[in-house]
Amino acid sequence: MSSIAVTQKQIPNPAPPRHIAAWVLSALILVAIYGGSPNFRFSDTSDNTPFGGDFLQEWIGGYLVQNGELSRSFEPSYIQSLQHDTTLVGFHWDESKYLPIVYPPFYYLLVSPLSYLPLTAAAWVWATCLVMCHVMGIRLLSRAVRLDCRPSHRLDGLLPWLLPLSLLFVPVVNGLTSSQKSSVCLGILAGTYWLLATKRPARAGILFGLLAFKPQLMVIIAICMAAKKQWRFILGATTMVSLLCFMSILFGWDVCIRYVQFATSALHYIETPGYDQTKSHCLLGFFTLLLGGRASGLTLGLTLITTLGIVFLLIKLLAGKLQPTSPLFKLQFSGLVLATVLLSPHLLTYDLVLLIVPFCLIIGVLLNNRLTLQQHPNRLQWGLLVLFLAAGVSHAIAAITHVQITVILMAALLAQLTAIALDSENE
Repeated sequence: MSSIAVTQKQIPNPAPPRHIAAWVLSALILVAIYGGSPNFRFSDTSDNTPFGGDFLQEWIGGYLVQNGELSRSFEPSYIQSLQHDTTLVGFHWDESKYLPIVYPPFYYLLVSPLSYLPLTAAAWVWATCLVMCHVMGIRLLSRAVRLDCRPSHRLDGLLPWLLPLSLLFVPVVNGLTSSQKSSVCLGILAGTYWLLATKRPARAGILFGLLAFKPQLMVIIAICMAAKKQWRFILGATTMVSLLCFMSILFGWDVCIRYVQFATSALHYIETPGYDQTKSHCLLGFFTLLLGGRASGLTLGLTLITTLGIVFLLIKLLAGKLQPTSPLFKLQFSGLVLATVLLSPHLLTYDLVLLIVPFCLIIGVLLNNRLTLQQHPNRLQWGLLVLFLAAGVSHAIAAITHVQITVILMAALLAQLTAIALDSENE
């Protein structure tokens, strides 16, 4: 009898039907996303964009690394000639356009192995990596939601559907079809939260440090964690960033200096010809679009004043001792992500994939019932739903009204989270 019992324990439980259905639906959505994308239909001639969308700049950056020419990455005419060299990339596309090399030197070193493959094959490998990062991010967020929640049939019934639901989020579709790295950022932030919530701050910092390829997404969280004296997290992040900086220095100081010069001009990047300001979702983009498309003194002044308001909300949200294992930390980390989006000097629609982090964590709080939300649950639910839907249509609304509604909705959601945190603190 005992041997039979042991054998039965070793047999894994089959996946619940809802899990299987969620995975099947997710696979079907992904097939529709890539099957319907013109960026992944190979042709010798493409009218507007290259095969794989923006992945071409990764592939060319890796090509420069392989040939010891990364120092020429800031020569637009040379980069444009490479990107339109049909013997190199394998197809024709709009010769009036090119994709600038805009990331740190270490980034192109890390992705350079992809350049040993033909561009079309490398683009599919890259797409697979992006999907894996997205799936892993959702899986980690699902686990994070469970951490301090009471067992609930409602919770168990919802979590499997977070993945297919996230794939219906318009910024996710934009990011995947254009081969943007927003899903990588999602995976990093989801993993960072998971490691913090499971008492591994140093590892969380090391993972967070990988965001250095988009340093503007690091600033708010890094400053706040330092202000809250999370030194093990800061040490881990500093270690990783230092390693990545060393990798960049291997290409020479000239390359690093030119990259820093480019990065520090981000305030003016929004005025670059061809930049679609109706797809900008940060405070600077909001006021630039609202006031006629120029980053004037008034634009910068209003951005600064509103930034101070966001900082005030963060101070209130993070008041007291930071406890990453508490239910309140879900709201606090959600607020940090919202502030990161709002205060970034440059943030486009596909970057709104980061909002999946607060979406999932706030859903966890709503299902948890361990915080006194009082009148807040309905407002939170409606806030999440409206923001989820608005991200898909805000571009069209902004083109007509010159008002980017997602910025208003994100600021309102951050204020709501702060109000909940203050109510919880006063209990």
